[in-house]
Amino acid sequence: AGTFTFTRQLSLDANGVTVRGMGGEATILDFSGQISGANGIIITGNGVTIADLQVFDTPGDGIRGDKIDDITFDGVHVIWPDSASMDNGAYGLYPVQCNGVTIRNCLVEGSRDAGLYVGQSTQILVEDNEARGNVAGIEIENSTDAIVRRNHAHDNTGGILVFNLPGLDVGDGKRTNVYENIIENNNVPNFGVPGTTVSLIPPGVGVLVLAAD
Repeated sequence: AGTFTFTRQLSLDANGVTVRGMGGEATILDFSGQISGANGIIITGNGVTIADLQVFDTPGDGIRGDKIDDITFDGVHVIWPDSASMDNGAYGLYPVQCNGVTIRNCLVEGSRDAGLYVGQSTQILVEDNEARGNVAGIEIENSTDAIVRRNHAHDNTGGILVFNLPGLDVGDGKRTNVYENIIENNNVPNFGVPGTTVSLIPPGVGVLVLAAD
């Protein structure tokens, strides 16, 4: 437990590693003084679990998992303290081009794009999380075979988004099942970066399905 301050991006490129704190409010990785790196933590190792800690105030994305098999986020908090700021990072939890993604019991607040984001990935479980104060609470993009259940998406611009977008390495996302979620009060003015897709979402959207089968 405690607050630990970092000025550079952390990198985890080994396989089979678990990084576990004492809880999302007890173990805080503070990136508010970060001067280099596009993420708080970048993960490129397979079979990695991040659990029971908080990533605080990154200038970029919170935690990114890039082109890996089997990544789990459990009890992770990603927080930006400034409400609705375009200076906040774009994504809280950001696995992309991964196979086997689990996100559970997590909290993301304040991202200027998507709080809980899974992109161009397969075999995905997003359950029992809270997303609040983001532009998009939860987003599944160009991904296949996802379950999104028992989450609380509230006080974002849009609650839950299921997208297929052009121009990405992986397309044709399909079979996203969204059920048993509480999606409410998603009326926050959009503070996304102008020109991005998410910046076009009007306040008041609960669920938006775009071009996904």
